[in-house]
Amino acid sequence: MSHEDNESKRNEGKGEELGGKIRAGVGRLLGNQRMEMEGRAKELEGKAKQAAADAAERKAREAAHGATNRIDGSEDEIFDEEDEIFDEDEALDDEALDDHARREAALRGGALDDEREVRH
Repeated sequence: MSHEDNESKRNEGKGEELGGKIRAGVGRLLGNQRMEMEGRAKELEGKAKQAAADAAERKAREAAHGATNRIDGSEDEIFDEEDEIFDEDEALDDEALDDHARREAALRGGALDDEREVRH
C-alpha cells in the first residue's frame, strides 16, 4: 500500500470518526440511545481505520529501512571483497617481480660465468 493510499485511509477514518461523534452527540441530545450507540460504533470504526493506516505506514518505513541496511551491508561486503582481490593481486604482482628478479639475476650470473670462461 502506498503512502497516498495510507493517507487516504487515514483521512477516511478521520471523517468516519467525526461523523460518528456527531451522530452520537445528536443521539444523546435526542435521547435516542440506538443513534448514540451507532454513532459511537462509527467513531470507533474511524479510529480503527486510522490506526490501520498508521501501522501500514510504519511497516512500509521499517521495510524500506531494512532494505537500505541490506544494501549498505552488501556494499560493504563488495568493498571488502574488492580489497581482498586487490591484496591478492598485489601479492601476485610482488611474487611475479621476485621471480623476474631471480631469473634476471640467474641470467646475469650465467653471463658472468660465460665471461669468466672466455677471459681464462
